[in-house]
Amino acid sequence: MNKLQTTALFIILFIIGVFSVKTLAFAQATPTPACSVTPTSTNTVTMTISVPETQTYTVWSRMLAPDSSNNAFYLQIDGGCATVVGNSSTIPANEFTWVNYRNASTANLITVALTAGTHVIKLTERDPGVGIDKILLTDTTCVPTGNGANCEAAQSTPTPTPNPLTATIQTSPASSSLTVGTPFTVDISINGGGKAFNAAQASVTVSSNLSISGISAPTTDACNFTYVGNTPNTTSPSFAGAMLGTSSNQCTVYRMSLTPLTEGTGTITLTDGSVKSFTDNSEILLSVNNGTYAINAAAPTATPVPGEPTATSVPPTATPLPTAVPTVEPTAIPTAIPTVAPTAIPSGSPTPTTVPLTPPTIGSVTSPTYNASIIIAGSRPATLTKIYINNLTDTVSYANSTSWQKTLDLNLGNNDIEVFGEDSLGNRTTATSGSIIRHKLSDINGDNAINLTDISLFAFDWLKTSNLTNRLSDMNDDGLVNLTDFSIIAKQYGQ
Repeated sequence: MNKLQTTALFIILFIIGVFSVKTLAFAQATPTPACSVTPTSTNTVTMTISVPETQTYTVWSRMLAPDSSNNAFYLQIDGGCATVVGNSSTIPANEFTWVNYRNASTANLITVALTAGTHVIKLTERDPGVGIDKILLTDTTCVPTGNGANCEAAQSTPTPTPNPLTATIQTSPASSSLTVGTPFTVDISINGGGKAFNAAQASVTVSSNLSISGISAPTTDACNFTYVGNTPNTTSPSFAGAMLGTSSNQCTVYRMSLTPLTEGTGTITLTDGSVKSFTDNSEILLSVNNGTYAINAAAPTATPVPGEPTATSVPPTATPLPTAVPTVEPTAIPTAIPTVAPTAIPSGSPTPTTVPLTPPTIGSVTSPTYNASIIIAGSRPATLTKIYINNLTDTVSYANSTSWQKTLDLNLGNNDIEVFGEDSLGNRTTATSGSIIRHKLSDINGDNAINLTDISLFAFDWLKTSNLTNRLSDMNDDGLVNLTDFSIIAKQYGQ
């Protein structure tokens, strides 16, 4: 297993900052003859949660599988049997998907009876590269969609113990004794503390008694960030960048050349820092190490003694400081979203009888979307007893006499919807049509490739919380376009 993937499962629980609901608990609902044997050589994480009430829960995992072969992890509670969650080749690759079954059997649902109080949860890595955005414990009727907010609303949210943070953003050297007028260099670098990362940011402030004369790429161990916003420069040395399609455990962001101007203490201060895990885009920054430098006065020039010859000083040959080569942000030409031929309505659809019945409506839906499933809903006149969705009625539910809803699984591309109603006499309304477009994760423009065009479109929405130019810039659907989203799109880059 690649060293960069060994933490694939375990940092993810701190991702985007949530373990939601009465979260992350599991024990087998029905005892089995033997427990799954968890490996002892892979990564694990242990934490505690507080369950507010005694009841039976369904366990849902919002999983991100790298491919059709790596799609499972082990889950235990209170030292009980480990269960293999997922393990089905039907789980889409590189797309957040809700999974609520064990050992590849969709009929073998994961349910657990928990008492109110504290429980100990343990996760063990089974397949490399598997990520989990959230684990929800719901009642037996709620089916999470999107980021699971529909099931979270009615349930309390305990505070889990997060995974240890390991990364540091640091200055090197962090301290030294300097002389006024004598240039020196400082590296701004990142150490993942043993964990792979692919995105980082920090505001960098230099005290007024230090002058920045240049910022250059390091000659070795460079992070090779693609920056969103401004590229670091002598006026603004702050940075926010990501490694496209790759990661590092330790690297240098840039080398800064400075000259002390006056005596005293010079400082380089790092604030608003963040480092994102490559495996699951979670926050792993533990601390920042600022720079503090003692600046001494220049040595006084010797006064010549009368009668003695005056030595003519030969000025040293100045070594030119490296000149920072600015990184030119590519200007992406947005690619037009391809026109997808509409999916044919299943054959055998009955011809609606033309009768003066008001057809049902389809409520607003999120399109385009990254979600593999979505709840569609709408209104129905009281005269209608059945609602047909794409000529099917068996999975439509009715909250009351004037509404309907259905969980719709989505294919990549265009998904057509046709809705009509039927009264008790078998008369059918005319059809109401709609469609939902599903993109693969990070494919903002829908051309089935994650490339610089998507990065450019993403940059338009950097740090926005509303009025997004491209709604799909919010990769994890948390209402923010930030470094977590940049880490996600950078990991998908080139796919």
